Amino acid sequence: MLAHDVASPLYPTNEEFTTVKGEVAQNRFNETLFKLLPADRAKSRSIIKTKGSVVRILHKDTN
Repeated sequence: MLAHDVASPLYPTNEEFTTVKGEVAQNRFNETLFKLLPADRAKSRSIIKTKGSVVRILHKDTN
């Protein structure tokens, strides 16, 4: 999966993901990196649970 932030990456409607074949992903490795951030910053030290946590999936900076 490739990540792409459109306009403002902190709004869920502006996060895009695209799937590509493995050999293409190898050439674009930095675009396959993500970070998960809790939507509620007060819980930033909490354990993220896949079924019970709201998270933001952000594309890592590739500069």
